[in-house]
Amino acid sequence: MGFKDQIAAVCAAAGLALVMAPASQAASPTQARTPSKIDRIFTSAMLGGDAAALERVTGRAAQNAGDVRYYEVEGCAVQALVRGGKVEALAMETSSRCTFNVDAVIGGDAIGTANIIHFAEIFDNFQDGVLTADCLMMCGNAVEPSIQYTFNVGRRAMTIETVMVTQPEATERWQKAMVDAKGQDWVVDASFNCDHSFDRIGKGLFRPAQATRIVVWASPPRFACNGPRPI
Repeated sequence: MGFKDQIAAVCAAAGLALVMAPASQAASPTQARTPSKIDRIFTSAMLGGDAAALERVTGRAAQNAGDVRYYEVEGCAVQALVRGGKVEALAMETSSRCTFNVDAVIGGDAIGTANIIHFAEIFDNFQDGVLTADCLMMCGNAVEPSIQYTFNVGRRAMTIETVMVTQPEATERWQKAMVDAKGQDWVVDASFNCDHSFDRIGKGLFRPAQATRIVVWASPPRFACNGPRPI
């Protein structure tokens, strides 16, 4: 008598029925997708949380520059603004591989996936933000200057960014409008970061631009309009 027959006999003696499922129908546990490290980094809980919790996911920073920590995570460039041991902001250069659900970080359902955000949809849905740029004229070759739009989303805030080289015509037209009205020195000094009277023109010009970098803030940022952005 085989093992199954022995079990069946025992069950029959006890007045129990034994149902043996065919091997082909054996249940297999559902395999839920394991969150990636990027998914675990860009969450609402990380913003404002302890930097130690962040680095349990990212590992140690590859580089520190003041309050900004730089990480390489699953082939993606991630930055964190850390002050007093707390994560004030998280940033990432976006691509088809390097992306995350922005709404999971800031709440709501108005924005979507980081790597497919265009300025137009943000301008239309979040009209009270401000346009800034680290440089528009006489920028040198050290970095690729960029255009940023920072706006509030409830108790959070967000910055979308695109490098100027992806929008040369729009950048030149925005620059010319300001030079014609205010003079070249005004633009060279980046005074447009303090005086936002040219934002309406810029919003019209940069609508087709796609975000190449996203920054999410634990709370609306406060930084000097004529100084370097913290992250």
